[in-house]
Amino acid sequence: MKTDKRLLVIIFFLSLGQAFCQITILSGPEKGSYNRFVDDMASVLSEKNGISLKNKTTEGSAHNFKVLTNPSSDDKMALIQSDYLTLMQAEDKLNNTNKTGSLKVLMQ
Repeated sequence: MKTDKRLLVIIFFLSLGQAFCQITILSGPEKGSYNRFVDDMASVLSEKNGISLKNKTTEGSAHNFKVLTNPSSDDKMALIQSDYLTLMQAEDKLNNTNKTGSLKVLMQ
């Protein structure tokens, strides 16, 4: 039930991006659950709403975080485990940095 609500929230926010020709999401390893999750979202959104969603396979949450916080990266959307994001927020506080400050969380 919790996953269904999360999927609805993601679909809602992604449907706002219909003006874009394609939305890319950094997922995770090829055989991982995040990768399959993005593939499922892509098939549902393209069938029902005509939204082109691209699944970009990555090395996982740490890699996705590094890409999202890299100012020269064109990628703007990724799946990151909430515990990893919490760790990075704690590191920001300890190190007096603000790597997580510009990130927007769709769900947690």
